[in-house]
Amino acid sequence: MMQFEAKTPTIPIPFHKLLKVVALVDRNDSQMKALLANLAEEKFEIEISDRYDRDVSEDAGVGAYIASIDGARREPARQLAHTVRDIGFRTPLWAFADSHRISDTAVLGMTGEYEVQGVYQEQENGRIKFYTYVVRE
Repeated sequence: MMQFEAKTPTIPIPFHKLLKVVALVDRNDSQMKALLANLAEEKFEIEISDRYDRDVSEDAGVGAYIASIDGARREPARQLAHTVRDIGFRTPLWAFADSHRISDTAVLGMTGEYEVQGVYQEQENGRIKFYTYVVRE
């Protein structure tokens, strides 16, 4: 077996920015506007839609889904989450809820199977900063 040294790349490749974020949300919600503006500022490609009945098998270029789960959107969001998992994608699924506690997201039927991921915001120097967290079982 031949051995050789491989030089470490000096320029990082931002793979996370090469994939699209699909936001299935109310584009007029002020908190969602702030989140999407923050993602856009980081140069993520964002597709905003209110259609949960998309063909996720054609979403190979999607790096994450953000779905509103308030009110009538809960069941379509749950169906979307199961469809994504059923075809074998491990794409991150983010639930965005204005009127629910994090424990209420269990109705999506996903929290016990995989993990809970969330976003929270804090004001810092007059700007809103978003932070993420992951809770694994």
